[in-house]
Amino acid sequence: MVKNTIAEFHGTIKITSIRKLKITQHGCEDGDKFQGFKGEFFILGDYSFSENKEQNLSGIFNGAFRSDFFLDKNNKVRYDDIEFCSDGYTNNQFVGQWQSYNGSLTKRCNWGDFRIPNSGDFDIGAGEFSPSKYIENGWQNIKKEQQLSNAEYKWWK
Repeated sequence: MVKNTIAEFHGTIKITSIRKLKITQHGCEDGDKFQGFKGEFFILGDYSFSENKEQNLSGIFNGAFRSDFFLDKNNKVRYDDIEFCSDGYTNNQFVGQWQSYNGSLTKRCNWGDFRIPNSGDFDIGAGEFSPSKYIENGWQNIKKEQQLSNAEYKWWK
């Protein structure tokens, strides 16, 4: 979503590496949920997402990502939220760029769950994401989202 435009896109995610963490976290909430888990892992890879060419100001996203998961006691893959309650928690980090189809415009484009990687002075939060320097550029809703559960607030509605 850029301003009031929600773009359609499709693409690929290529996994280049899966690694197991040598030191695992223990979590600080809901301890039973993580009892007996088999290990924490992360995936590294590349992505390419193409927006619908018929939409105004469309282009291609390219870059790299990291996504964390763990195996539960039943060997089921789970989103790694073991340290969700910790300051600075993050997952699904994407770093790259967006380039318009005609090549005239290229922009840095990074996103992730709970923090934005390599965001410089955009994220001034200590324990959680806080874009206060740029709040007037459409980030007012992030404060609403932080106060409501995901079931209650979705930016794309």
